[in-house]
Amino acid sequence: MSPVPRDVMSAEVRAAIERHDEWDAMHEFVTLHWDGEHLSYGTVGIIDPAFHPTQYGKLMARLAAEQIGREPGKPPYAYLLQIEGFGVPEPPPSATDEERAQFNRDRIGRTFHQRADAHEFAQAWCADIHGRLWSATKRRDRPDDIQVKFYRPGAAPSGQMIEALLAVAAATGSLQAGAN
Repeated sequence: MSPVPRDVMSAEVRAAIERHDEWDAMHEFVTLHWDGEHLSYGTVGIIDPAFHPTQYGKLMARLAAEQIGREPGKPPYAYLLQIEGFGVPEPPPSATDEERAQFNRDRIGRTFHQRADAHEFAQAWCADIHGRLWSATKRRDRPDDIQVKFYRPGAAPSGQMIEALLAVAAATGSLQAGAN
């Protein structure tokens, strides 16, 4: 299958984050299907943010497998994960060892939301079967300032949820290649 045009995928991920207007919401996982002209939604799964990020991969894989099992002739082309979270700027080079240590404790402990310098954001991440990745981000205090980014295969940022999303898309692509 040839890749969906980048601008179509960028528009989809942007539209997903534009629709996000209810904050403190559940996270969402969506299978996207391409008919050669349009993207459509298949499975829509709601994920409680209380689940630890290490569990997202299993949840996404299960939802993708269920979708493929229901419609084996119409496998997903891409997967979209929409989340909310809190971000904190990385400590500057001038930060003390204690400031760096506190940043790492907050990151590992998932307590960024308790920091005075935190900002709340919503992100939509979309990975296709070719290994491409898009993101759209907006901050709660700046809802009209949406940032959309594209990542070529192999150039994605790291992170448990992103890596799991890419893995589910890659597995689907492998299944499709093996079926042809």
